[in-house]
Amino acid sequence: MMFFFSVLFCLSCQDMDLAITGKCGSSKLVKKVNKQKGIFHYNTHFNRYTISVSEPNTYDSVDVGLICNAPTLKSLPTVSPDGFPVVFSGKYRESEELSPIAGTTFYELEIDKIEFIE
Repeated sequence: MMFFFSVLFCLSCQDMDLAITGKCGSSKLVKKVNKQKGIFHYNTHFNRYTISVSEPNTYDSVDVGLICNAPTLKSLPTVSPDGFPVVFSGKYRESEELSPIAGTTFYELEIDKIEFIE
């Protein structure tokens, strides 16, 4: 447990510039975000990292970005089941994934920059 907290402490507030890998496809650009706060997760259903962002002034609307240009796993922190807070910039693109949960919208998320925070 102490190892986990020491790793989190070392990674907190650390910027990571991510190289675009070309795996994001050419789906339609929906929106761009800059310094957006969200929760970084690993989604076992999609076998991908995601960032969830709650829509302001709502209680049940969530945008889920399916990260399409994730760096190698070595450069990512260990993610708890509750996720890890981040600030990121990037582009949301249309996704073919449909959500079984009302109020949740899936997007392909092309990350330009991400910062893991405490």
